[in-house]
Amino acid sequence: MHTTPYWPAANGEVERQNRSILKALKIGRIKGETLETSLQNYLYMYTVTPHSITGVSPAQLVFGRRFRDKFPHLDEEDIIPEEVKDRDLSAKFKAKLYRDKKVHAKESNIEVGDRVLVKMQLKENKLSPNFHPSPAKVIDRNGSSVTVRTENGAIYRRNSSHLKPLIADEANAGDDFNCYEPENDPLDGLGESTIMGATPSVSSPMNRSERDEAIGRGYSERLHTTADSTERPKRSAKAPSKYKDYLLDFD
Repeated sequence: MHTTPYWPAANGEVERQNRSILKALKIGRIKGETLETSLQNYLYMYTVTPHSITGVSPAQLVFGRRFRDKFPHLDEEDIIPEEVKDRDLSAKFKAKLYRDKKVHAKESNIEVGDRVLVKMQLKENKLSPNFHPSPAKVIDRNGSSVTVRTENGAIYRRNSSHLKPLIADEANAGDDFNCYEPENDPLDGLGESTIMGATPSVSSPMNRSERDEAIGRGYSERLHTTADSTERPKRSAKAPSKYKDYLLDFD
């Protein structure tokens, strides 16, 4: 098996041919033909039909002559293999550019030795996570095909889009709650002199109440100032211009 599991796009030519074969088998079943007859008719039809890119049939490219089919045809010019290859490569390159632009494809930065999370292909239920909780290590990469090894020693081969790089946690990530600072501090609008002047000492209940009153008064003033500065503009109401030639009484 040379294609990446759970990534049929890596084997696009075969998948596209399988779709055409399945369509031919469905038509043959409606006509009452056997499986062998349907496959033989499809194979002959495919080999004698000119390709949209190369302009000639596959049989003509292989044998150098056009096979007899149900449609009459005139003698054509000689086939130049180099021109056929150039047309084929050009068409495939344009198709790749179109596909990459449509799906917003990006280059994967996963390298050998990175720790990644593998996408879970077969979920048990709707609550199952999208990725396996246990990380894996990248041991090999060939294009978009990446080989990883899990912690229990299992080896998997997946497409790079099915892997998520694992970012290591910071050493002091557990101390984030000690560094919390509120975004809107009610004391930001008060100067140091206002607070210190109102509370020279917080040892007595009288000074503490004065301090709370000063803080509340400064915070209230700040709220009123913010509300006035962020007031929404009002639209000036007037009569429509089509009524300017008439006397209207809106009372």
